Amino acid sequence: QSHRYKEAHPKAADILLCIEVADSSLDYDRGIKTSLYEEASIPEYWTVNLIDKQVEIVKELKKGVYTFKEIKFAEDSLSWDAFGWEIPLSLIFK
Repeated sequence: QSHRYKEAHPKAADILLCIEVADSSLDYDRGIKTSLYEEASIPEYWTVNLIDKQVEIVKELKKGVYTFKEIKFAEDSLSWDAFGWEIPLSLIFK
């Protein structure tokens, strides 16, 4: 439905992936935001860490806590299985 969000914002159940881009907010995104997304049951959360040029991935919620954590570096590729795409992080971190 193309008009689905004209009347209201998406709810947590509508969100498959949340991506935050962080430099000065990095500690907040790693702490508070991660906890909020866990509480909302967002299946996957990425923090694009501009300081260290890496993407921090958390997913696989078990009892309200992300159990899988991974870091992808600038020389890596980042993929998202839900949609089958892949992007070299060198395109983001130049």
